[in-house]
Amino acid sequence: MQPPQALLQIADDSEQGHNPEVTNTVGRNFNVDDILKSVTTEEKAVWLVDQLTELLKGGFQLTKVASTKRKLLVALPEDERRTLL
Repeated sequence: MQPPQALLQIADDSEQGHNPEVTNTVGRNFNVDDILKSVTTEEKAVWLVDQLTELLKGGFQLTKVASTKRKLLVALPEDERRTLL
């Protein structure tokens, strides 16, 4: 499956103003309305979530972000975190 056409359109329309890694993440790592992405550092994860939030703010909101790294989770508003058991 692939991301909804609206997400792909946002990534295409925003290609000039955003880092290619961010727009490529939308096209390559979304499956319907879920995203699965692994990065090498906690700092990069925080940066990517920030950048994706900015890119998608026109109509989509990232929610239920899950991570095993506390640094990423505390950087998010509480209502956007997913509780891991």
